[in-house]
Amino acid sequence: MSEFFAQGGYGFFVWGAYGMVAIVLLSEVLQLRVRQRALFARLSRLKRLAAANPVGTSAADLGQRQAE
Repeated sequence: MSEFFAQGGYGFFVWGAYGMVAIVLLSEVLQLRVRQRALFARLSRLKRLAAANPVGTSAADLGQRQAE
């Protein structure tokens, strides 16, 4: 069994490569989750804004009307 882990003397490089791949894949999954949550939060804000504004108006139009 120890020969398997030693990988013929190259165990450090072999298991180090597996470790690096695992770290990269895990970081990719975490980054995708963060981006997905940010996207859903942005879409939620846009949906609330669209529901609050009448059709054909933008947030900039409403801001100008309130200032007048």
